[in-house]
Amino acid sequence: MKSILEASKIVGHINGESLEKITFVADQRKRDGSMQRITLGEMYVAVDRYTHERFLLRVSTTKYGQHSAFRTESARAYNQVISTTFENEHLNFNEIYQDDRPEQRFIEAECEYVGYIDLDGKFGPPKHLPSDDSPVRKLDESDLDFMENFLGDVPFGKLRSGSNVLSVPVGLFVELIPYHMGVFAKTGGGKSNFVQRLLAGFLDLPGRAGILLLEPHGEYKQNLIAHPNAAGNLEVFEMKEGAPRRLRISYSDLSVTDLMNIKKQVNWTEPQERFMRDAEEKLGKDWFRFIVETPVKWDDVMNTDGTLQNGVTTVLKEHFPGTFEDTMQVAKSKLSRIKNAPFLTRDPNVSDIKEIMKMLDDGKIVLIDLVGLESAQELLVSTILASKALKRRKHIYNTDRTKCEGLPPIGILLEEAQRVLNKDANHDGNTFANICNEGRKFRVGLIPVTQQPKNIDANLMSQISTLFILLITDENDFEALKKVSAKPIDKLRQEIKGLQPGEAIISSPKSPFALPVKVDLYDDYIRELKKKKIHSTKTVKKPSFGLMM
Repeated sequence: MKSILEASKIVGHINGESLEKITFVADQRKRDGSMQRITLGEMYVAVDRYTHERFLLRVSTTKYGQHSAFRTESARAYNQVISTTFENEHLNFNEIYQDDRPEQRFIEAECEYVGYIDLDGKFGPPKHLPSDDSPVRKLDESDLDFMENFLGDVPFGKLRSGSNVLSVPVGLFVELIPYHMGVFAKTGGGKSNFVQRLLAGFLDLPGRAGILLLEPHGEYKQNLIAHPNAAGNLEVFEMKEGAPRRLRISYSDLSVTDLMNIKKQVNWTEPQERFMRDAEEKLGKDWFRFIVETPVKWDDVMNTDGTLQNGVTTVLKEHFPGTFEDTMQVAKSKLSRIKNAPFLTRDPNVSDIKEIMKMLDDGKIVLIDLVGLESAQELLVSTILASKALKRRKHIYNTDRTKCEGLPPIGILLEEAQRVLNKDANHDGNTFANICNEGRKFRVGLIPVTQQPKNIDANLMSQISTLFILLITDENDFEALKKVSAKPIDKLRQEIKGLQPGEAIISSPKSPFALPVKVDLYDDYIRELKKKKIHSTKTVKKPSFGLMM
């Protein structure tokens, strides 16, 4: 253990506190006279003076350590020098010598005690304290050997200590996707880069998970297509006419429950909902087409001469005599507006639903480009696809549990998630709330992305097992995350407020503590991938003399 206690590596010594936090003191100047920087979020190791166990510490704040009276008098002395004229007394009156009293100047670092490493290299949570006055040194990457099984199997960045990026890869655990993962970042926090790099990890390892990416802003498509593995592993569906692959969903794919997910946007009333549910019960999958194509009453289809318009054989009033005509008329009008959505088609044999579900089962990324849709249309198509994914996995689970467990998990990545997971959303009819509450059983999870975690229903937030926290400055947002975090983050308040683009904190049930991460820059990552691919292609030897090498 000699090298661990090497004097030149020691930056300070422990001076107190508890299992919740440990403080150490460090001189402001190093032995060589240079300044000693103790930075927020930096990792240090305290080595027990007697047992040589290692204790992992993360700086949560720093302060001047010397007595306040000394600091005050020192500052006043400098004020005095500035305000006094030494022009006639010194050759260089701008450089008056003053003793800095370096032995009196030190920094006190308050640290989160994240755990200890025993002499066998095994990590344990904070349970006992290091001995008084134990030396503290900077973290060495060898201190993290124990973390091999805690770093995730789909990497997207590197572990960091403060602003120092280490060579230890960090990512997510595929097995935790059904337990839901949230991405939380305010504007400018690096959310777009994070999501793209996260998805690139799945393209690097095709087949590990099916990702349904509901993309409202068109910010990911072109960049993801640039990934070397995109062909065959990234499937894109668009809304606009003439697109290479335009999304088509049949009227027969629609359920009343799907439409209730846009209740606020369409302003459905209870009588209208009852009418539609009656129609769905009587007519099955043909309910939507029947309502939008059938007149409400005979008077609506009478010609001026008293004859019926061609092709009309029935009216809604005959099928639903107990429903007010006004209710049917308004519901029909609203449904007629919905049918104009560019992704809906009348033909029951033209639908991409089954193909999309198969793609997810194959572990592909399915990107639904929602650009150009109205808010209600965007939410409706998202609801339909998410509900079909959950319903299908439920069916497989109930008929063949072994098959369900053998399929890759499905993650549904949802932007601006507070719109559908807000405080009014936690009810049986909300597809996304249902996935949050019961999806884990069927290997379907949500990946909500939001700037406002405080606006997500508290019960739904509590279902999210893995938190990817980027820049968050709002106190209420931080409190919402702190309450549900699998690992303590209360000591990271200041660090999270100061996270730079590309920096993140990961909290998950499988991480030993909340992990500080530097996320790879997506463009740089893709550039390196392409270089490696070109290099590997160039180094492959061609067969000679017709023999397979």
